[in-house]
Amino acid sequence: MSFDLELDISKLQRDDFVVELADKLKIKGTAILDGEDILLKGTIKTKIKSFCSRCLAPVDYPLTIDFEEKYSKSRGKIYI
Repeated sequence: MSFDLELDISKLQRDDFVVELADKLKIKGTAILDGEDILLKGTIKTKIKSFCSRCLAPVDYPLTIDFEEKYSKSRGKIYI
């Protein structure tokens, strides 16, 4: 099964670490059921707001993250 999501959010936060987004969060991939295991594979794309390391001018930095996650109900564990 394929999935294709676009989330219009302005920031990502975990604890006290915050990343401001300059574009939509785009997530594309596939979910495969293999017995009692589920395999998720895909790509996350966006642009983050940052600053130039030389002149400190604001820049939008493209970010692409490939992911592969395996969830296993039979073992009671999540494999990453």
